[in-house]
Amino acid sequence: MKLVYRKPLTFPLWAKFDVKNAEKQFYSLTANGVKYTVSDEVLPHFNHIEMAGFEASSIISYRISKNRKLKLYILCVFPQIRVNPNVTQGSFTYHFQSVDFKIKKEECLVKSVFLNGDLRIEQQSESFDIVRQFFPAYDKKALVENIIFTNKSSNSRTVFLNDYKACKKISGCYFADKNQYFAFTKVFYNNEPIDSRQKFTVEPGKSITLTVCYSAEALDLDEITNQIDKRQNFIGGLKNNLSVSTPDNLLNKMTELCKIRACESIFNTKNGLMHGPGGGNYYAALWTNDQCEYANPLFAYLGYKKGQEQSLNCYRLYSRLASSDKAIPTSIVACGDGIWNGAGDRGDTSMYLYGLCRYLLTAGDRETANELMPSIEKAVDYVVKNITDDYIVKVTVTSLKIVLKAEKQIFLHHALHTTLLYRLDIFTGHSVIMIGQIICYHLPRKSRWVLSNILVLMLKAMMHTGIVMRNADFVRGYAYRLPWAFLKERTKQ
Repeated sequence: MKLVYRKPLTFPLWAKFDVKNAEKQFYSLTANGVKYTVSDEVLPHFNHIEMAGFEASSIISYRISKNRKLKLYILCVFPQIRVNPNVTQGSFTYHFQSVDFKIKKEECLVKSVFLNGDLRIEQQSESFDIVRQFFPAYDKKALVENIIFTNKSSNSRTVFLNDYKACKKISGCYFADKNQYFAFTKVFYNNEPIDSRQKFTVEPGKSITLTVCYSAEALDLDEITNQIDKRQNFIGGLKNNLSVSTPDNLLNKMTELCKIRACESIFNTKNGLMHGPGGGNYYAALWTNDQCEYANPLFAYLGYKKGQEQSLNCYRLYSRLASSDKAIPTSIVACGDGIWNGAGDRGDTSMYLYGLCRYLLTAGDRETANELMPSIEKAVDYVVKNITDDYIVKVTVTSLKIVLKAEKQIFLHHALHTTLLYRLDIFTGHSVIMIGQIICYHLPRKSRWVLSNILVLMLKAMMHTGIVMRNADFVRGYAYRLPWAFLKERTKQ
């Protein structure tokens, strides 16, 4: 009998967020990123951040108590290591005890927290300024922390390292591959690994650095240092990908941080690169909404090569599941070994169709577009077959019903389908059956008028922004006519 691995909590029980302060702005912009300055008025303060590399993701929860003391909860997820049962949430997850310290007769109080592609927590005591900086390993199963102690007093002072567990063996009975794994916590000082319960003397005006590595593989200091360099180069490189510059500095910085989060959450698997939403549960898997519809089209704009490689891998894996007779499954899980469709048809084929067309048109790769055209045609066939008597693409369940009325749902979905497919038709030279043609033949006259105006506005926007480049005159001539007219004519060609 397979033993089920009991996952640790994603977030600690002590992380009780105060809904009364939910709308309060805690963080501010600085030249070094986003900063939270500790204020007695809003303590205790809780927060967490997730950061990732190709082999691991880390969620660091932190608590600043009323007396400004720090408490950490470090959770690492290793998507390639699969536990039983090997399902969506089947990534090996481990809670590492943070490496802590004490200074005799002094309290270490939190001063500020910085976010800018890494997490930096600044503390101070009577004698020391202390910086704790966390980096996700770029392509190793690890999280790295540097702890820097700077003696600001006029006397020599001593730092005492608390006890920690250097290595824990995890039995193979919990894992899908039946291999044995280890959870490592290694601390380095002066280029050498050290044991727990050590003490370090720091001279006045001097600094020392402890390097801590929380990992699922044994790494030496050179490998760890290399991971920090790779991470910093990765963050620096992203600044050259789709730079957003507006008069609103907050918008600029939020865009930059969102870009980092989207690009870092890509994981190696045995079936190629896979982007994951994260959150402690969702890794080494793909979804029609999160990846096909949301993240992948963004990577076409960013020009981030790993993101584009992941996007194409995602669409190719899904293209094998495209069918004229049944919906595309919601999710490809467990590094590509299985699928999940437990929610039923959420409009997943539409999500795949929209996201793929958007990606191909933005990337401008005609060869790939022709390669994936058979799956597009199957998806179009399925959607057309499932238009209901109310002229909505039939789904089992949809979150859109929460926020959109049925009529708006019709216009939104079909306007997107029609314009994208029309543009892809021009781009590839294929004659694709238009969803808009079917819709426009059957919609009531009032609804046709609303939909036609939406399509005309979208086509105008495409031309004025330069999105439609090829056959622009052809499109321009039709943009001011009723959409079903040019759709009908186009499908006859």
